[in-house]
Amino acid sequence: MDIVGGTAVDWLVCGWFTEDAVYRPLAEQLAASLEQFGAPYDLVSAPKLSGGWEANTMAKPAQVLAAMGRHPGKTIVFLDVDCRVVR
Repeated sequence: MDIVGGTAVDWLVCGWFTEDAVYRPLAEQLAASLEQFGAPYDLVSAPKLSGGWEANTMAKPAQVLAAMGRHPGKTIVFLDVDCRVVR
């Protein structure tokens, strides 16, 4: 299930994660840190690809293009879900 919050005006934060015990909680923590600043976000759940870490890392360009397709005309700040937004 995707994690979406805030209202994108002209920009938003996007990212993607796999539904597993590691990345889902990281995505939830990123969302919580974005909430503190009122930052809009769209974090997408994607299936884990076979081929290990490399195959999943190489999926990032496709995820960026998908985010651009979901949010045409918006500035997208694409973050890995293990990031945190702090002051």
